Amino acid sequence: MLLLSHLRERYRLRRERIRVVTGHFPIRARELLGDEFTTLSVVRDPVERTLSSLRHHQRRTPEDRERPLEELYDDPIRFHGLIHNNLVKMFSLSPDEMLAGDGLMTHVEDFTPARLQRAKDQLAQVDVLGIDLRFDDFVDQLRARFGWRLGPPTHANRTEPIDVARSFRTRIAKDNAADVELFAFACELDATRSTRTDRTG
Repeated sequence: MLLLSHLRERYRLRRERIRVVTGHFPIRARELLGDEFTTLSVVRDPVERTLSSLRHHQRRTPEDRERPLEELYDDPIRFHGLIHNNLVKMFSLSPDEMLAGDGLMTHVEDFTPARLQRAKDQLAQVDVLGIDLRFDDFVDQLRARFGWRLGPPTHANRTEPIDVARSFRTRIAKDNAADVELFAFACELDATRSTRTDRTG
């Protein structure tokens, strides 16, 4: 589920039966649903996330299967809607911005230092934060905090990594410098929380 309008309509109709809301939504989407939520988020290295997203599109879109990842990356709709500093966007969009762009595809014109700081502030307020390379630790947090029995891990939309030029990785990191900084902040925050838990647990 990607569209905020779809989420709001489904939540309105099924509110009494819903216990968990999942999807690729900006963090402040919760403010538009009219209830209090415990927030959970897993963040991923922006370069790896971008490459994975491009591979996923390539695999599921027959007409693009032979196109190089660099060419898919250059598509302006995909770049501005799904790639460009996506992590910062998801943690910095205001409710008004989300309503105008209907969620994930909202276009952000300029990733200013102020927007990056808003993203850091929102990220720091996430109740349970995970880093994708430490996903087992995230699951352990969910089990300990909520008593959830999650069973063995499952994977959806997983793609096999392929070799890409180092220059392409460098370009992605440069284009998404705000995401790189926010991800580093998330890793520091996760390490701090883990250390605190180890001391108190």
